[in-house]
Amino acid sequence: MKSISIFAIALITTQLCFGQVKNISPAAPNVNFDVSFKKSKGKHTPSSTQSKSPAITTIWYDDFSDTSIWLISAPAPNGWEITSSNTGWYFGASINSTSGGNYAIFENGDPTPGGVPVPVNGAFSITTLNSIDLTTENDVWLTFEQYTATFQDMMEVQISLDGAIFTAVGDNSDIPALTSTGGSPTSNPMLRSYNISSIAGGQQKVWIRFEWRDDLQNITYCWMIDDIKLTRPPDNELVVLDAFYNTSFDSTFTKYYSKTPQRQAQQDTLLFGCSVNNNGYADQPNTKLDVSVSGAVTYAVSSSSTTLLQGSSTSFDIATQFKPSVIGTYNVDFDVNSDSVDYDITNNIISHQFDVTDTVYARDDGNYTGWGGWNGTGNLYQMGNLFEIFTTDTATSISVYFQTNTDSSTVVNVNLLDAGFNLIATGNFYTLNGADIGTWITIPLPETELIPGAYIAAIETFATDVLVSINPDAAPPLTSFLYDPGQSDWFYLPNIPFIRMNTKQYQDVCNSFSVNPTNITNVSCSGMNDGAVDIVVSGGNSPFTYIWNSGATTEDLSGLAGGAYIVTATDNLGCEAFGGQYTVVDPDSIGINSAITDISCFGQTDGQISLSPSGGAAPFTYLWSNGSTGATIFGLTDTVSYSVTVTDANSCTNNIGNLSVNEPAELISAVSSITNVTCGQNNGGATVSHSGGTSPFIYSWDSGENTAVADSLPMGSNNITVTDASGCMDVVSFTIGGTPAVAISISTNESSCTVDDGDATANITNGTSPYTYQWDAAAGNQTSVTATGLGQGSYSVIVTDANSCSDTTVATVTNINAPILSTSTTNVACKGESTGAVNLTITSGGTPPFSYNWDNGATSEDISNLSVGTYSVTVTDASTCVSIYSATITEPADSLIITPTNTNLQCNGYSNAQASVTVTGGSTPYSYLWTPGGQTTSSIFGLGGGTYSVFVTDFTNCTQTVTITVNEPTAIGITGTVVDNQPVGSIDITVTGGTSPYTYSWSSGEVIEDLNNITTQGPYTVTVTDANGCSDTQTFTVGGLVSISKVKVQSSEFKVYPNPNKGSFIIEFGKTGNYRLVLRNILGQDIYTETVSTAGKHRVELKEVDAGIYFLNIIGTESDKTVKVVVN
Repeated sequence: MKSISIFAIALITTQLCFGQVKNISPAAPNVNFDVSFKKSKGKHTPSSTQSKSPAITTIWYDDFSDTSIWLISAPAPNGWEITSSNTGWYFGASINSTSGGNYAIFENGDPTPGGVPVPVNGAFSITTLNSIDLTTENDVWLTFEQYTATFQDMMEVQISLDGAIFTAVGDNSDIPALTSTGGSPTSNPMLRSYNISSIAGGQQKVWIRFEWRDDLQNITYCWMIDDIKLTRPPDNELVVLDAFYNTSFDSTFTKYYSKTPQRQAQQDTLLFGCSVNNNGYADQPNTKLDVSVSGAVTYAVSSSSTTLLQGSSTSFDIATQFKPSVIGTYNVDFDVNSDSVDYDITNNIISHQFDVTDTVYARDDGNYTGWGGWNGTGNLYQMGNLFEIFTTDTATSISVYFQTNTDSSTVVNVNLLDAGFNLIATGNFYTLNGADIGTWITIPLPETELIPGAYIAAIETFATDVLVSINPDAAPPLTSFLYDPGQSDWFYLPNIPFIRMNTKQYQDVCNSFSVNPTNITNVSCSGMNDGAVDIVVSGGNSPFTYIWNSGATTEDLSGLAGGAYIVTATDNLGCEAFGGQYTVVDPDSIGINSAITDISCFGQTDGQISLSPSGGAAPFTYLWSNGSTGATIFGLTDTVSYSVTVTDANSCTNNIGNLSVNEPAELISAVSSITNVTCGQNNGGATVSHSGGTSPFIYSWDSGENTAVADSLPMGSNNITVTDASGCMDVVSFTIGGTPAVAISISTNESSCTVDDGDATANITNGTSPYTYQWDAAAGNQTSVTATGLGQGSYSVIVTDANSCSDTTVATVTNINAPILSTSTTNVACKGESTGAVNLTITSGGTPPFSYNWDNGATSEDISNLSVGTYSVTVTDASTCVSIYSATITEPADSLIITPTNTNLQCNGYSNAQASVTVTGGSTPYSYLWTPGGQTTSSIFGLGGGTYSVFVTDFTNCTQTVTITVNEPTAIGITGTVVDNQPVGSIDITVTGGTSPYTYSWSSGEVIEDLNNITTQGPYTVTVTDANGCSDTQTFTVGGLVSISKVKVQSSEFKVYPNPNKGSFIIEFGKTGNYRLVLRNILGQDIYTETVSTAGKHRVELKEVDAGIYFLNIIGTESDKTVKVVVN
């Protein structure tokens, strides 16, 4: 059987019982589902000579506060219980009775942990324990409040005069049944009244029993009962039960419409009637029905009168016909009265309202309350209303109102069927979007001529959670229907869906008019409600009424948030004109992006904060908490938090606070582990440690060393400079101790040219006594401070002090009257070069001319282009007296060595790399010159990609050059292939450059590389981010999608049948030719292809194809058509 489900937007569960069916009410649960039409109570004013009828007298009353006066045949869970809290296994709420507190509840079935009840069939009752004496009461009414609904059960109210034999006085059979074929829950509570005078009136002993009975073991609803009364009725109490627009013997009541096209209304006749009960104690003479109609055409007629006996019912029919022939709104009042003054005049009148329109045929009242209906057991279903055609007309479209829980991006269609449910016309498939939910949309039909008869306008769905709004009031019998494709059958729908049929405009009535905007005021600032739409109506027949999609009914709108606003104007004749969609723009809010430059070094005030606003309307102004008004503030410390207000050109503002710069920890250095110098050498050692700063660090010792540990330090004062990555420096001075070097000076006495009588003395100028002396073999290996008996020549001596430090020097003994020599030297400027020179001078003595003999073979007085070393010269005068002299050429201890380091760029286009050089050797201090840029420090920052050279010059102008390359990754590139012009599109992208792996972020929310199964055409933007955090953005546009809503259902060139089918169908071609057949599923995937050449019929056999919706693309030399194929 078919399952109907009802939804409402508030999602507050009403109390139902059958697990297969779901009902969710809107705000109030007390909707009365027990009437055929929506009723409104009217007013009935008695004349001044009438008096009010006596009040109802209560004879006996019980509210279950005393549980001992009731006899229960079987207790819950398979039976009755008197309680104040049990809500039943499925209802979820208790009865809202007048007295509150205790009530009686019957529930059949004990829920298991899985929630499935175990029902028990049979009869279960709750009975008054003692009898009630009604000896003095001839007229007795039994009333009580209940909350229930029926299934395959019987709920009887019974009376007994002996406590054994019970007679049913009511059975709840008129309560709507919420079964698998539909139905509605009752109101909570529902008041039930039964006239039991004929059974219990004047009886001494009366028992009351409530009995639930089920001959079929099945699930039941709960039955809750409270506030039971036996009352003496008032004398006069007429109650109108129902009113209708046709005779009482016409059980279908099909002529109840909320809107009727004028063409049909002019050919229709309404025969008003109603049914009424006499619930009073007295007969009611001259009871009659008065019907009045106000509107474009008026009407006032009364029925014939009758005497309505106490406790009886009747129906009134008025034979005078009424034709609502003019467009407009009609109000109908059904008023029942008699010669007596009624006890409650509010239930004597029912009012209805309907409209005669130009084109709209409707059964719903247009009052959307959040209720919605859908097929609870499947996605594919049809739902529709029956409309009568009294004169030939043309159907143009079907309008439907989708409940707000409906999923967008789903496919629907509309169908027009005859009274036998045979398809007459169908629309094009339509894909819902967000703007279609919670409002009326109209889907066209091929213009279809309608001859007199009955037709069903239906909506057809193909996806989950497509909910059509409904009136929760019960529909007239056989006027609203639902189709179950699983059972290939239509079922009566007991609620009115918001589905309307539209007919061709009645040309003789409506004059064309239009709605146009005169001014649209956009929202000034994001999130504000100060937008406005002003419209003007041209043409038509005033006055006009207006209905906006926001619910407003004024001509113009103000105080609007951003969004789309749509208006329909209706003129005095009921003709309608639809305005366009007027968009009130809500500007983007002001976004504030901040870039913070932290303080470079501890104690500095060079921090800054820069802002880059987005959104809003340029230009922007700024007001900082420190009074600054620029986009950037400078000279910041880390002790202050800053805030800023950004104002755009529209005076919209945004604020951001708690902005602050960070200060690095102070760079503090210390020297430890000092190793003293030995013998005056540069072999002292020290280790530097530090805290704070930003790594990496650069070390610079006076000795030229560049590591944290130095081992070539001289004795005495030294310095170490530590520089961090930010260029912050700390200098530490320290002293190296140790043993001094031995220093020797030589004094000599000349030797005669012919006698070896010279001497040489080693004079100690530095060192630690005592000393030892060792002259070379030429001096006779003497060990005294003075070597004697020396001739002209050079003699070496080694002096060793108490610390075993030693020094060696050469003593030169000259001959008396031999040439006296002196030299001046030019040392090698840069290690490894040959730029030394010796300038020899004969200061006195000797007899010219002189000859020169250098140990490097030179015979000139002076020598040049010398490398490091000692050079000796022998000078001989004319008397053959000889003088020997030596000169030493030195060079720097180490070559100038440059060690480069650098960082590379993370992202293409960045400028945050840095380069540094560490220099050793040569002579300190060093100077630096970078190209390009001209920087003169050892480290440079803020570099882009490229090649940088640094020229380093030491104290002696020795230079060295090194080149550093800062690598820059290639830019991220995004290319893509877009597949469109299909039912489903895709975007396949390729990423180059950057550093893999990559992450992806699409504007549609996906985080994958490629997009498939795209059903909405338009732009799609992807942001690709690589492993270094670099990103690039590209936009692709998918267009030309073959929307399902635009797929042709059939073509004159061919026919496809049967359709629906079981996977086998025939294509009948109208033209000879070659055709390519492509069958795709709803995702656009090809599942079957074939090429045929035919002019007749061709059978397609689909094997192992699931049931569902498919699209057959038939491609010929002159055509390209697509047909929907349904496989059951």
